[in-house]
Amino acid sequence: MSFRLKKLVIHEDCKYLKTLQPNTYDFLDSNSIDGFYGKNIEITAIVGKNGSGKSSLLEIIFRMMNNISVFIAHGYDVMHRVNNIFVAGIKSDLYYEINGTDCLIECRDTSIALSYSDKKWRFGDANEEFRNYLNGNSMLIKDKIEMCKYLFFTLISNYAVQAYVDEDYITDTTCKLNTDGSLSENQSNGNAWIHFVFHKNDGYMSPININPFRDNGKIDMLKEEKLQRQRMEFLLLHYHKKKKEFIQGYTLSKIIYRFDWQKLYNKFSKIDVDNPTEKQKKEEWKGQVSLFKGCLSAGNSIAKSILSAIGIQHLNLNNDMLIYAYLYITYKVLSIARTYPSYSRYSNIANVDFAFIQGNKEQRIQATMLAKDVRTDHSHIANKVFQAINFIKMVESGFECDEEKQFTWEIYNENRIKDELNQSTAIENEIRCLPPSFFDYKIYVHPKGENKELPIEHMSAGERQLYYILSTLIYHILNIKSVDTRRVHYRDVAIILDEVELGFHPDLQRKFINFIIETFERLSLNTFIRFHFIITTHSPFMLSDIRKNNILYLEKGYKIDKEKLLNPFGANINDILAQSFFLEDGFTGDFAKNKILSLLNWLSKNNIKGWDRDTAEQLIESLDEPIIKRHFEYLLSLKNNK
Repeated sequence: MSFRLKKLVIHEDCKYLKTLQPNTYDFLDSNSIDGFYGKNIEITAIVGKNGSGKSSLLEIIFRMMNNISVFIAHGYDVMHRVNNIFVAGIKSDLYYEINGTDCLIECRDTSIALSYSDKKWRFGDANEEFRNYLNGNSMLIKDKIEMCKYLFFTLISNYAVQAYVDEDYITDTTCKLNTDGSLSENQSNGNAWIHFVFHKNDGYMSPININPFRDNGKIDMLKEEKLQRQRMEFLLLHYHKKKKEFIQGYTLSKIIYRFDWQKLYNKFSKIDVDNPTEKQKKEEWKGQVSLFKGCLSAGNSIAKSILSAIGIQHLNLNNDMLIYAYLYITYKVLSIARTYPSYSRYSNIANVDFAFIQGNKEQRIQATMLAKDVRTDHSHIANKVFQAINFIKMVESGFECDEEKQFTWEIYNENRIKDELNQSTAIENEIRCLPPSFFDYKIYVHPKGENKELPIEHMSAGERQLYYILSTLIYHILNIKSVDTRRVHYRDVAIILDEVELGFHPDLQRKFINFIIETFERLSLNTFIRFHFIITTHSPFMLSDIRKNNILYLEKGYKIDKEKLLNPFGANINDILAQSFFLEDGFTGDFAKNKILSLLNWLSKNNIKGWDRDTAEQLIESLDEPIIKRHFEYLLSLKNNK
């Protein structure tokens, strides 16, 4: 059985209705076919004009998922790195099914409940409706792990610049979660609750994330571009090894790597100068490296404890590239303790500056235990540590590189050592065998049928957006899949693709749904995880791939009865446009329509200004639709003969 979002019931006194009407909104009807889109893949579309209520409906779900995530983190995230802001005023019920089990999330203002199988948990303030439910405010971690098997992760993608701006949510009524599990009025610190949903540094414990990252509504496109290239790197290489295209119409040409000292320098920089020069930065960087080497040369230090426990017993202090790798591993291990709730027990040494001190005996013991835990961590959390460890092993085995010399992926791949990790074909292990992240790189591709190569940044904006969206989804899904079952983990994912066709050529829109299904199946993502895609779209090309039973139609905040509507699956695009997007005024642009109507009035009357025989002939000649053109030619001939 698959994972299926069934319906959202919104009650009359829900505070966030906006244009929506209280009603039951079905994502699937009784005639939907389980498995129609593939194993463990379900797809629903939500359609309607702008202002019909699509965003309002989705945002109610986002608030519900935010609220339950607050209580999942409670008592687990001792360093308070996960959002603890609860949104009050929601009154709605979300029905869904996981692997044949009916589940229900209910929100009642400052209370929320989750029901599945024979379990019923309630969180927040007491509520008469939930009086017989188990109290989840003091839930044990083992119970949370079990409960989350019946909860889903919500992964959201929306590249519209107007979407999810903090200011739009600042007036939401919010509460702060107290240490005893109760809720109290939240004293706003300037950030809306949605601000925290963009952050994904909790080991995927909180079951919601929005992409791309926004800081008070602003998308840093330079940073986003770098992140997307990182995510594209392993996918391009994975497909390249299998002699297949990830980017349709392009093949991978090469990836060139070069050491970037600033990627390490920026982790520790404390220079107290406004707009420091390159020379000042390099001087501080040299000081950092010298201080770190001193720690490695000392009898005992936190860095040496970490490196020894991570599996690096013999240090080579004569090779600068190895020293940089040692520094990166030390930084990353300490950063893991600082960042992830599952490593909260190491909060006493969760400070990256400890890379440069000897520390006391207790701190070194803690560092050793931390490093051993990271070494046995099979999740995405430890990927970058393993990349650096693998790099060290390759250098020790003869791979040559320095601060100035660049190298290609082919050269790096040829020098791979023959151990279990490097010989694995699993995509998760391929990620761990990439060059470490203190190398910058540039990706080049070959356009199909052309004898040239170009940087990936020179692809069209629409093409890049398509593959950036897809690579981001895959990146997060692989991370979700990697989380150990001994932690809070999810095996069901709702993927919300909001206005996904932005920037896409119609041909990309036409191919999108099939392409995403094929990609998920080719990477076997749907073998271990169940998906329900919710797509909001204005594209008839996308809608022609969706059965009517999987479509929710909205108009002016109301759910439209679709009983008498055409089934858009495989239907004519014009019919889909007219019906599914409620184009009562036709398909012609308003300027052209008004111009044609003005000519029609002139042809039937004599008192319309701005027209004469010449201007009429010019417009008629500009018309492309042959039937309309012939009628106007006939009407003009009648007027001339009159």
